Amino acid sequence: MPSWEPGPNDRRAIVGDVHGLPQLLRDILGLIGAIDAAGERVPGWWLCQIGDLIHGGHNVRTDGECLAEGLRYFDALLLGNHELPHAYPEAEFPRFGGQTPLSLNAAGMLSQAIAEGRFRAAVAVDGWLVTHAGLHPKLVRHETLPVDTVALAEALNERFSQRVMSSRPVLPFDGIGRERGGVDPVGGIFWLDWQVLSHATGTEALPQIVGHTPRPERPESVGDHLWCIDLGAGRRHRIAALVKDGPDAPWRVVVFPDDA
Repeated sequence: MPSWEPGPNDRRAIVGDVHGLPQLLRDILGLIGAIDAAGERVPGWWLCQIGDLIHGGHNVRTDGECLAEGLRYFDALLLGNHELPHAYPEAEFPRFGGQTPLSLNAAGMLSQAIAEGRFRAAVAVDGWLVTHAGLHPKLVRHETLPVDTVALAEALNERFSQRVMSSRPVLPFDGIGRERGGVDPVGGIFWLDWQVLSHATGTEALPQIVGHTPRPERPESVGDHLWCIDLGAGRRHRIAALVKDGPDAPWRVVVFPDDA
C-alpha cells in the first residue's frame, strides 16, 4: 500500500512535472532504478510526484494513461495547478491557460483517486516541505503556519480540505502573483513562481522542493535549502528527479534525457 512517509531504509525519489507523458514517466523511473525492465516497482523505494502529473489541457490524449501509471507507481502524489480545477470542479479553483476537459476515463479515474485520498497538497520528507509551486515565507507569517515541515504539511493539507469544502478562495491555495498574470501579492502553493520564491528573504528557515516553473536545462537550487525540479516536460520532453539513498543522504539530480 502507498505510504505518505518513506521508511527509514527506503531510497527516496521526487519526480518533477510530467504533463501527461507516460513514456517519459517510465523513462525517468527506469533510469533511477525504481522500476524494472518489465515496468514493475522495485522494492525499497519511496516515490513522490510533485504535481502536474497530467496536463489537463490542449486535449492531451495520454492523460489517462499517465494518471494510471502515476497511481500505480507513486506512494505520494501531489496536486499541481493542472490537476486542481479538474479534481475539484465545484470548488472554483483558478483555471490555467489552454485547459480543456479530460476524457471520461481520465476524469473518472481522477475523481476516484481524489475520493480515495491519493492526492494531497503537501508532504514533508526528511525535513523538506514538498509542494507543487512552493510556499512563500510571507504566507508562513501571514497565515501563522508552523515552520516544522511535518506540522506545516499537515496544516496545509487540513486547510486545503477546508478550502475545498468552502469553495471560498484563499491566498495560500488560490493566489496568483503578477508574474503569472494574477493580481495577488504572492502566489500560493499551486501558482508561486520560482523566480519569486528563489529571491525571497527568509527561505533559509524552510527547506523546500518545488516544481511548476520550468528551468532551462537542469533543476536549480538555492544554497542547500531550495530546489526547483520542473524541466517543462510538456514542451521539451525532459524530466528530472531528486534522488537520495536514505534520510541523511544528500539529494542528487537525475535528468532524462541527460544530454546536457
